[in-house]
Amino acid sequence: MQETLEPTSHLHHLNKEGKQPSLSFASIAIREATQRLPLPREAAADALLKEAVERLGQDVAPEPELVAALPPDDEQAMQAIQAWIQQERYNQALSAGKIIAERQPDPPLKWAIWTEVGQSLFAFEAYDHAVVAYRQATQHAQDEMVAWFNLGLALQTLGQVEEALHCYQRADQLQPDHPKVWCNLGALYFQLDDYESSIQASHRALHFKPDYARAWDNLAAALGATDQLVDAARCCVKAIKIRPDYFEAWLKLAIIYYHAGSLPQAEQAFSRAQQLEPDSLYVLTYMAMILARTGDPSAAKERIRYAAELLPESSLLWKVWMEIGAAYEKQDKATSALEAYQQATFAHPQAFEAWATLGRLQNHLEMPEDAQRSFSQAIKCRPDPAQAWRDIGRLAHDSQDFACAVSAFQQQTELAPENPVAWKDLGESLQAAGRSSEAADILQKAKQLVKDQVTQTSGI
Repeated sequence: MQETLEPTSHLHHLNKEGKQPSLSFASIAIREATQRLPLPREAAADALLKEAVERLGQDVAPEPELVAALPPDDEQAMQAIQAWIQQERYNQALSAGKIIAERQPDPPLKWAIWTEVGQSLFAFEAYDHAVVAYRQATQHAQDEMVAWFNLGLALQTLGQVEEALHCYQRADQLQPDHPKVWCNLGALYFQLDDYESSIQASHRALHFKPDYARAWDNLAAALGATDQLVDAARCCVKAIKIRPDYFEAWLKLAIIYYHAGSLPQAEQAFSRAQQLEPDSLYVLTYMAMILARTGDPSAAKERIRYAAELLPESSLLWKVWMEIGAAYEKQDKATSALEAYQQATFAHPQAFEAWATLGRLQNHLEMPEDAQRSFSQAIKCRPDPAQAWRDIGRLAHDSQDFACAVSAFQQQTELAPENPVAWKDLGESLQAAGRSSEAADILQKAKQLVKDQVTQTSGI
């Protein structure tokens, strides 16, 4: 771990006077990155699980062909099960597991057979069938912590978090000091958006095992999701020092640096993450955004087109196009910027910022009809039209497009004529646009509205 990535040296501006910022984009990005992987067989899980359970629940004897095909020696029979699993004949493997388990004279041996079958199914990502095997294991070893832990893990992987929580709690009752149970609870609480419980569970895991890299990474995710970004970065560094090849920790650390504006450190961390997972969509998109922010939007376009081929439906792509558009605007390449913002709206049609920014640039380029269509689409993305026009106005004002800002704030005042903030926004934009006389009248109106509201509230 190079010293340049220590968060204390590059994130110090985030916690001046002991305060931490509310960097919502960073928190959202960390949440998305932590939950970025699809659950492998979730779509088919319900039907396959039902079929497997019905097969195991039958009181009739298994098919004669299966009994005949299964070697009488248990070790050879388990090898046959392994072969069926490799061939994706999961129901046959479960039925064979039932036969072998019934041969065993006592419950611990039955539990051992079902555990081995479940682990083999889990290793081949047949999580739905692994649940069936692990359920059988818990029936034969209800006081065995590992049985409940395995079942909880398989259920959690399938996204059945409520039942998984029950399994982990049972495992904790049986062995309260096991760090893996608390580590997985930390991840599970994160899935439930219960970040405080996730933090507590991760701390508990680290209490029992201070060098537990996965627990440090879970803690980083929960801290990052609650805007505790400096502490989250420190946890990432701890995880990386324990496991230098820990992709998830490098990714989170890079995201934090990016949203904190520490682009050289972000690029360094993303580069390391890319070495570990070359086709990671998150790494590709963020590296494209770094290229755009550092003044190379053309290279960013090439990078993002490759990422779009990997995962065209990703919600990340529009953000990259926004960065590319902003980079082109800084280079006074309005046509290229316009194209980038249009790509952003294609990538995410419900993105208010994309439509509003596109409309602002179209208005600046004297394309009034196109601008009005874009603003109309932006308004549809927000439940409150007055607030939407205010957001459009502030976006234009921040971009120093004061004419567009004035127009947007005028729309806001028409929708909310009794709101002094609306008139204040309009007055400030008029002032910035050099229309001082009009601005003075509007700002005076805003002050009068405030006085009137105070008078009405006080009952004078």
